[in-house]
Amino acid sequence: MGAQRVKPFVAILLLGVMGSVSGCALTVIGALTLNELSSTTSFMSTGLTGKGLGEHALDVVTGQDCRVLEGVVRSERGFCAKRGAPETADDFKGLIGLARSAAERQPSLASSAGAKPPVIVVAANDYR
Repeated sequence: MGAQRVKPFVAILLLGVMGSVSGCALTVIGALTLNELSSTTSFMSTGLTGKGLGEHALDVVTGQDCRVLEGVVRSERGFCAKRGAPETADDFKGLIGLARSAAERQPSLASSAGAKPPVIVVAANDYR
């Protein structure tokens, strides 16, 4: 029974691998090919987290924080380092990392006793 469930998965996996390594592009969704989807996903991953899909895969396999570009550019940083190690403090962590560091720098509204929260006013102008 278990072997029957594995066969469709293996067939789909082999079809995907053959389509991605062949000269022909394998259409996945509409007119998008597997290569285009992979490139778009990797680009979004790099922008949001500072790591490509391969680096995320290395993280899972090694259990460490792997960043190939940081390892090449900075002499004190290897390709993979223990998570939270001092040499990883200056790594580019993408837009998510920038948002987290900005949130950590701003004081909490609860911590500022007696301070009024900021007020945002939006006004619509109708020029008819």
